[in-house]
Amino acid sequence: MGQGLKNRERLAEAVAHKFFRVFGLTKMRILLAATIAGYNLEVIRSFLAKKTIERTAAPPKRTRKKRRAGTWTDVFGGGRPASGRAPPPG
Repeated sequence: MGQGLKNRERLAEAVAHKFFRVFGLTKMRILLAATIAGYNLEVIRSFLAKKTIERTAAPPKRTRKKRRAGTWTDVFGGGRPASGRAPPPG
């Protein structure tokens, strides 16, 4: 098992070495820089588009509660309770 692992490691090193030899480290850096720059431009474009939509969109309509129909006597029942003080003379 140890021998197989060493062979795989050597193979991986050889592939990596050949890849960089063909493609070069400088070219890899240039491609990586271009990829990062492109990603940043996409993020900025997306952010600005979202802010434009938020700015131009109408605010949500605020609804008011409906006015109650009736009075407290309608809500709690018809008359005064039997106990309690009498209303002032008048």
